[in-house]
Amino acid sequence: MKDISFDFYWILNEQNIALITQSIIDEKFSFSPDSMILDDDYSFVDGIEEFKKISNWQVDSSVLIYGEFNGYPSELFFNVFSWRDRKLIKLHIRLVLNKIDDFESRSYFLAIPALLCCFIYDNEDVKWQTEVRLENYERSGKSYTSLAKTKDRAGRTIIDTSENWGRSINAIHIRFLAASIMYFAEPFYKIIDKEIFYSFERVQNVNINNTDFILVELFDVFNDDIILIRNRQKAFLDHTKLLERACWLHENFLGVAQALNYLDI
Repeated sequence: MKDISFDFYWILNEQNIALITQSIIDEKFSFSPDSMILDDDYSFVDGIEEFKKISNWQVDSSVLIYGEFNGYPSELFFNVFSWRDRKLIKLHIRLVLNKIDDFESRSYFLAIPALLCCFIYDNEDVKWQTEVRLENYERSGKSYTSLAKTKDRAGRTIIDTSENWGRSINAIHIRFLAASIMYFAEPFYKIIDKEIFYSFERVQNVNINNTDFILVELFDVFNDDIILIRNRQKAFLDHTKLLERACWLHENFLGVAQALNYLDI
């Protein structure tokens, strides 16, 4: 079993926000919900009643739902936030699965209009490929003595993740990484040109609900060995320069609006 995360990003419109919010009300996220955070802590039953009352999604807002799936903790994070003169929707769903298809609502979410991109990945692997703080290793009882070290801008010793091909980078409210499975659509191609994707060997074009996506099936997170996984992640990142592009966006713009203005998104 693997701790799998599904990160979906949409450009908000009247149709998709209605479908996404209704999917939360209808519990299409697969796990059994228990508690909910929406400005305050609620049981899921009480929290969903408060959630139903929200009508103005032009205001940035977020919802966090906790529950259980296959006897393991699960979560959903729903966020609407400003993206220049648009709004972006993020839906993060985390489940412990035997296989990707055990999340039966995946195809439902992929078919919701104006999907920008989707990353499907092993949450624990990405966490420790990305973590740089020594104290977090110590708290988790993980050894870091054999890991490469570097200094941060304040001169503190941290883990050097520069050659961790499974790491992620957060930029312009998107978590970029070489995930097991990835979907990309317009206007993501203003961040990475579609021809760069098409020239990579593990890419195909798929149509979902009349939207064309580039689908990258990089590796099988359940069955492929770690050497193959890292080699394919490195090949994808070397080819697309995805993390370099994410770092550039993060470091060269003070905010999301400026970055997206540059990209003309």
